[in-house]
Amino acid sequence: MRSKASNRTSRGIPRRVHVIAATLALTGASFYEQAYAYNIDLRFPHLGGYKISSPQNYGDSAIQSQLARLDFVILDFYFNWGGGGAAMNKAVDDIKVKNPNIVIVDYCIPGQVHSTSTGQKPLRDKLEAQKWYLYQSGAGGSKVLDGTFLTPNHTDFVPTDANGKRWNTWFADYHFDQVWKYINKLDGTFTDNFFWKPAVNGDWNRDGTSDSQNNSTVGQWWRDGMIRHANQIKTRMPGKLVTGNLGRSGQPEANNTGFNQQLHGGVLERYIGETWSAENQGWKTMMDRYRKVMALLAAPRLLIFNMKGNPTDYKTFRYGFASALMDDAYFDFSNGTGGAIYKPGVVWFDEYDLAGQANTKWLGTAIDGPQFAAWQNGVYRRRFQNGMALVNPRGNGNRTVTIEPGYRRFLGNQARTINNGNPATSITLQDRDGILLKKN
Repeated sequence: MRSKASNRTSRGIPRRVHVIAATLALTGASFYEQAYAYNIDLRFPHLGGYKISSPQNYGDSAIQSQLARLDFVILDFYFNWGGGGAAMNKAVDDIKVKNPNIVIVDYCIPGQVHSTSTGQKPLRDKLEAQKWYLYQSGAGGSKVLDGTFLTPNHTDFVPTDANGKRWNTWFADYHFDQVWKYINKLDGTFTDNFFWKPAVNGDWNRDGTSDSQNNSTVGQWWRDGMIRHANQIKTRMPGKLVTGNLGRSGQPEANNTGFNQQLHGGVLERYIGETWSAENQGWKTMMDRYRKVMALLAAPRLLIFNMKGNPTDYKTFRYGFASALMDDAYFDFSNGTGGAIYKPGVVWFDEYDLAGQANTKWLGTAIDGPQFAAWQNGVYRRRFQNGMALVNPRGNGNRTVTIEPGYRRFLGNQARTINNGNPATSITLQDRDGILLKKN
């Protein structure tokens, strides 16, 4: 979840791709001036990036080069970023020149509005004029806060404006008109806080009584509003990807009625590395949540598995990366703090490209499907064309596994005692660890 005050002050051609054409028939806005197709590379590793924090310096050539090493990235452009639409369009074009196959989507958050940000004043003005806030009681009076942020009411219980819009569709139109229509090669959008129930209590249906966020009926009102928002994006941006922050939809108790196959991708935010991370409840619980969200998605299922950590803690990195590789998500490592946690720079690890000796698709396509059961001594394994990933779950203790002939450790720079280039016939993994091996 990201609360924000937005103002808010080369790789080779893939051997196997899934091509999705977004041919647009509408005319008039610059967004529709050309048809565009994006490529989904089926080879591994899958690398993602949730890069929305300030500074949103996407015009910096060094940052563009870092971002271009990824496969799927979420950026955060905002009204008048860099001086206007031409600058936004150029930034995306420049990244795509460096990596034509990268998929780029842009961030928005309809569920929270900053109370003082200059850039969000048009949002506050509209909410005030239409009385579209979530109130403690009825259609006025005390507004409900989500932390320090104002909360819009995106259910269908609010009245329509003169154009027949409610917040759940008006916000999508506003963001399109201010940002998205200017970026010709934008592949789609990302909506934060795409949760299965609201984060706060309030009088959602305006009957004079505050409604619990945990009430199942209230949860359906909330989800219906989120789907209206997503559908409005699809109307304005036909053929484009619609993604969102779905991490909470993996919770065992999550009621995702109405969400199935509605989004093309999303983020599992900080599933490792925080006091509230899914992994704290156990590796299996984390993986169950991962797979529950993956099953909700429509093709091409671009899901980012995000973890937070120390970039020199290679053991924990390997554990997170190998866990992500047990299914098809795009891995993203965050190392910032506070508002900089998702800053645009990319932390690079030897495992991504064999310490610079290969490209970022060195594993190739998957031989095994997603792994649901342990392979040997409680250790999980997934095999690929050119290597394998092993992960030893938290709580399994130190484990030794026997590897069939034909594999070796790669020679790395960051963790030379682990990635030492030696043949791999027997591997001992510490508790909460992972490793990637390559074929000889």
